[in-house]
Amino acid sequence: MKIDPAQLPAHLRAEAPDDEFAAGIGGGGIDMPVLSLRGKEFRFRYQGNETSTRSRELDIILLRGRPHMSKRWYQESYSAGSIDMPDCWSLDGARPDVNAKAPQSDRCSTCPRNQFGSKITPGGKQGKECADYKRFVVLPVLDGRVTSQPVILDLPIMSLRKARGDRSDNMFLQEYVGALSRHSIKPYGVVTRLEFTDAEYPQVAFTMHRATTAEEYQQIVAMREDDLVQDALGEPQVEGSGPIRESEAPVEQVLNIKPAPAPEPEPVKADPPKPKPAPEVETKAET
Repeated sequence: MKIDPAQLPAHLRAEAPDDEFAAGIGGGGIDMPVLSLRGKEFRFRYQGNETSTRSRELDIILLRGRPHMSKRWYQESYSAGSIDMPDCWSLDGARPDVNAKAPQSDRCSTCPRNQFGSKITPGGKQGKECADYKRFVVLPVLDGRVTSQPVILDLPIMSLRKARGDRSDNMFLQEYVGALSRHSIKPYGVVTRLEFTDAEYPQVAFTMHRATTAEEYQQIVAMREDDLVQDALGEPQVEGSGPIRESEAPVEQVLNIKPAPAPEPEPVKADPPKPKPAPEVETKAET
């Protein structure tokens, strides 16, 4: 629908826009795949279909990240495989979203669900009912090739920084980005390798796998400004509610990524020509 403001009557042009009719309607999500860490496997999910890479490692490009820590709370216990909307959530970690169906407090800092000790884990450790996470948009790197399909990755707090007393060599997001920064390297300028740790819960460590090529970097910088990438950081959820359908299809098929072209065969080198034998020189017998 196209509207030419110049063609509107004067009494309509003078009125300020009124948002009462659209106010309070939550976003329906955006059409973007999701990278899940469920079951300590890297799983790509799109439109209800999910496939696992069956690997403990995955290479990605860290394309963009939400500037704030976010929070979400489920009234019922989380069921593995569920993609239902949380009952209360906060994109900026400060106040519940206006579209949350069951806000638990005016401020996250004073919310009883957000207090340490409000939850006891199956292992008997204290935690919080309201989960902290940080949202990223990443580009999968499949078979060494940087793809052009942005994917949502919500990283839980356990993968964002080292816990107190952690003496392992693992680098989590905070330590990894800090190491890159000390060398003036932008996180989206390298291929980052994610690898599951030996923790009992899904936790990934970060390492730099390789630098991007000049051509890859140009593609990445352009993708960072894509409207879809920007919108994904402002959405609380990108999928509709409902069950997940396990798929055995390749990742490229689930993400609708064209497979990399087969490498051209190397030309067969011809054998070098054999040198011609030197002509025989007749010698006259001495008399």
